[in-house]
Amino acid sequence: MAKPARTIEVQALVEELQAGCERSFGHARSMPPGVYTSPEFLSLEERDIFQHEWLCVGRASALKTPGDYLTAHIGAQPIVVLRDEQMQLKAMSNVCLHRMSVLLEGRGNVRRIICPYHAWNYSLDGELRGAPLMDRQEGFCKESYRLPAVRCEEWQGWLYVTLDANAPPVHTQLASIPAWQDEAHVEENRRLYRQKFATVVPMLREVLDVEVPAGAFYLWPRVTDDERFTRGLYAEQHVTVLPGSYLARAVDGHNPGQGRVRISLVASVEDCIEAAGRIRRYALRRSP
Repeated sequence: MAKPARTIEVQALVEELQAGCERSFGHARSMPPGVYTSPEFLSLEERDIFQHEWLCVGRASALKTPGDYLTAHIGAQPIVVLRDEQMQLKAMSNVCLHRMSVLLEGRGNVRRIICPYHAWNYSLDGELRGAPLMDRQEGFCKESYRLPAVRCEEWQGWLYVTLDANAPPVHTQLASIPAWQDEAHVEENRRLYRQKFATVVPMLREVLDVEVPAGAFYLWPRVTDDERFTRGLYAEQHVTVLPGSYLARAVDGHNPGQGRVRISLVASVEDCIEAAGRIRRYALRRSP
């Protein structure tokens, strides 16, 4: 069955972006206009980025007292970030559980979150405290209702939120940023990675289809079965790599990570060489 024209257009945009990322800085080009105008590309971004990444929504210093709040959207999901009575940061859905009305707008301060539609009201931790006339509804229990929580973390005075319950903590993802402001640190890291690639890649090339990436901390060798390779390597050699099919998402039935494993080179040079030796021994034993 032929792919829909819009799917082909989005794939073409993705491929053009990937090609742009592979160019040297001196040959950099602007992003294709379609990334700004295509509704289908926006849907792809919302699904693959906004649904999973940490997004910065403001400064923690903007929320100075209990009840201070700010609102934002993650894709189509309205959220609110606020200080509760104990001055703890809370983030939650900004949609009433009754008729799906948006609860708060902009920024401000409230003692209680009150829906403008039917006056359902919630405490600053999201618990339903009042629901006018619902006491006439047999079996209604307001204690069973709470606004869905959204993950919220503060890093360097900035507020970050994510809809992904499994996303690594934001401070973990951004921990290296201060270090990259140190040019000497950057140069030393570049030297170490060149050394790692120069040593590890020849070791692995004897047994795996692997190439030096244009710029990355990882190697992505091809294997027959990425999940089986990952499990077997850990069981026999106690080396952890990640199956590519777990790290990518299928598009139109194709998972670009399938048949690859991700090998991290963030450890010391010595540890990387030791791990490469174990991977090599495991791959040799698997060879027919």
